[in-house]
Amino acid sequence: ASGSRDASGQNGWYYPILFVNTFWQLRDHMTELNTTVKELPLHINLNNLANWKFSLYSSIGEGAKQNQKQAASGGPMPAGGDGSEFEVFKRILLDTNIYLLGTTAIVTVLHMIFEGLAFKSDISHWRNKKDNVGISFRTILANVFMQTIIFLYLVDNSDGTSWMILFGQGVGILLEAWKITKTVDVRIREAAPGSWLPYKMTFEDKHKLSETEEKTKEYDQIAFRYLYMVAVPLLGAYAVYSLLYETHKSWYSFIITTLVGSVYAYGFLMMVPSLYINYRLKRGTYASESNDL
Repeated sequence: ASGSRDASGQNGWYYPILFVNTFWQLRDHMTELNTTVKELPLHINLNNLANWKFSLYSSIGEGAKQNQKQAASGGPMPAGGDGSEFEVFKRILLDTNIYLLGTTAIVTVLHMIFEGLAFKSDISHWRNKKDNVGISFRTILANVFMQTIIFLYLVDNSDGTSWMILFGQGVGILLEAWKITKTVDVRIREAAPGSWLPYKMTFEDKHKLSETEEKTKEYDQIAFRYLYMVAVPLLGAYAVYSLLYETHKSWYSFIITTLVGSVYAYGFLMMVPSLYINYRLKRGTYASESNDL
């Protein structure tokens, strides 16, 4: 307060709030102070600030500072992160063209909508499916494995990964795992004597398989037998190349990076079993019809 009052003596006068606004100040704008620094440029802009902007800047800025202090003290990671995410967000707003930013936001929303519709369609298809004809069960297991590898890789490199991508990848893994339960019954059984683990996971048929389903199962085994002959040498060759010519943070990072590189490079091979199964089933159908004629 200024200490001054009006003529009535009832109303006091107050100085305006002086708010040092560093909301849009990035770390790149700062200068590290040490003994070699003799002088610094000083620029002061004095402006009025709307009350709602003052409330917004001060509350968000204070929250970011508290998160940084908590992360620096070794405490649990705050829900808002350690401040680096907010720094990146501010940089995007400052450095990105407004039209490009708007387009990116629209594309992001559309991506989420279409991904949700794809999940919905896939769930509806599998929920109404009554048999396993033409389905490669091993491909579903492989998809769970490959998507899990991709998820672990994204987590290992989470500094440059959007949480939206991680969420979509996680939902994809759960969806593929659910497909396994729609195809077979997953059971936990006692392991054979002498086994390292007391229990093991087994996959059992949900019902007595028809002749076509038995053929699907047989063709699936054949397709993956030949697939292993191709995929394993390719994986080994890529692992050797990655170990010799690429840099990794740790052995864990090397394993995950090598596996995800193989998934991206040879993932198309996972289409082969389904193509082979449907080709053999159609060929068998044509042969049966020819015999009937």
